[in-house]
Amino acid sequence: LLKLKDDHLWLAHERLVVKPDMLFGKRGKNNLVLLDGTLPSAISFIQERMHQEVAIGNTLGEVTHFIIEPYVPHKEEYYLSIICKRDENTISFSPCGGIEVEENWDKVRHLGIGVDTNIDDLDVSPLLVGVSHEHVPVLSTFIRACYRVFVELDIHLLEMNPFTLDQSGQPFPLDMRCELDDCASFLHVEDWKVNGHDVEFPYPFGSKLHPEERLPPTSLSFSSIDFSFIVTFRRGSYMNSTRRQAPR
Repeated sequence: LLKLKDDHLWLAHERLVVKPDMLFGKRGKNNLVLLDGTLPSAISFIQERMHQEVAIGNTLGEVTHFIIEPYVPHKEEYYLSIICKRDENTISFSPCGGIEVEENWDKVRHLGIGVDTNIDDLDVSPLLVGVSHEHVPVLSTFIRACYRVFVELDIHLLEMNPFTLDQSGQPFPLDMRCELDDCASFLHVEDWKVNGHDVEFPYPFGSKLHPEERLPPTSLSFSSIDFSFIVTFRRGSYMNSTRRQAPR
């Protein structure tokens, strides 16, 4: 990290947020988020928690990756998610986002959208119950923009918890995750690139690979194997024995 600050000067001059960059939630409730920190406190925070085992629900896993972001002072914390379902896409929004969003799930509003429906033809204001009147226009525009990106990139799930309004009054995601369906990857070879590299699909948190799964695909080879099997038909005493050869 001390070397990184030479290439990223903001690390030494801005307040920081540190949290695991892995596929699990409830990081705040597990004391895995540092808010409004400095570079020395960020380094200590990561060193104390790197390779720590944590239980997320019934899953036990090791923390191995962290992300450092600029700290954004804010008052509001909103929740937004868009998910693809069989017959429609669903937008969910709450003015009570953040660490307690599940405890306030009754405040989450949902809007179903047909897969062929243009988001610009819909009124999304019913989602924004409980939002200050002056913030409704900018949040409506933001939700529509997120939905267009969701559709254009074939995203399965887009979730921000929370996002806020920065000092200029513009939406700013504080924590976000996306789920992509790799069946659509051939359509988005360039769109899904991250810093010029193909997107990687990480393994679920807590999963442990067998030694064979760690081998690159090019190291796998196949051998020709002869094997026999017997199929028995319950028709008198008839038995049919066949011999097959595994494909080369």
